[in-house]
Amino acid sequence: YNCKYCYSSAGVQLDKELSYMELCDIVDQAESLGVQSIVIVGGGEPLLYPYLKNIISYIFEKQIRIVLFTNGALLDKDMSHFLREHNVFPVLKANGISPKTINWLCGNTKAYVNFMNAVSCLQDVGYTDREGTFGISTIICRQNYNEIIPLWKWCRENKLIPYFERLCPQGRALKH
Repeated sequence: YNCKYCYSSAGVQLDKELSYMELCDIVDQAESLGVQSIVIVGGGEPLLYPYLKNIISYIFEKQIRIVLFTNGALLDKDMSHFLREHNVFPVLKANGISPKTINWLCGNTKAYVNFMNAVSCLQDVGYTDREGTFGISTIICRQNYNEIIPLWKWCRENKLIPYFERLCPQGRALKH
C-alpha cells in the first residue's frame, strides 16, 4: 500500500533494520522488565516480514500478550488460524466504511476487498465467537470524517473494538 496518512515514509527496506536475533533480544529484555504486551506495527506491513511467525511464537512462549496491526492484504485463513492459536489480538486498518474512501486513503484499488477478506478470514477461524477479539484501526481526517460514526457503529455491531486516532502530520501524511 501507499497510505496517504502513513506516519513514516516507508518504502525500501533500510540497511540497518533489526535482525531476527536482535528482535528476540529485545523481547527478552522486555520480558525481564515485566512487559505484559508487545505491539507489532512494523515500518509498513508486518505480514511482509519473513520471520513474523517465528517472532510471534517466541513472544507467545514467554506468555506476553501480542497485538498485531495489519492492513490485512496478506491475511489468509492459514495466517488467521496461526494468529488465533497464538492468542494474537489483530487490529485491521480500515480508514472508512466505503470502498472509495478506503482505497483512496490506502493508495490501492484493492484495499477495501482485501480488508473485507481479512475480516472474513478472522471470523471464519472464530475470532468473533466472543466480543472484542479483534479490532479496527482508523485515522480521523478530512477525507473520512463523514464515515467515522458509521464505521464505529459497524465495528460495534460486528463485535469489533474500534481504535480511532487523529491523523498525525508526519511522514507521508505531510503531503496530503
